[in-house]
Amino acid sequence: MSNIKDALDRIRYWFKKNHPAKIASLASGLSPFKIDNLFSGLSFKVSEEVREIYQW
Repeated sequence: MSNIKDALDRIRYWFKKNHPAKIASLASGLSPFKIDNLFSGLSFKVSEEVREIYQW
């Protein structure tokens, strides 16, 4: 697990414990297919860390 994903999971855990209504209002992450489509028009490669944030 990457550092970014680990940090996001810890934030999610804290919100579930302390503010469950807030975390429940967040949208779910994008699928790898949707991320590929989103970034397909860019002239550079997006890092795996950025992709993980979009999947989260």
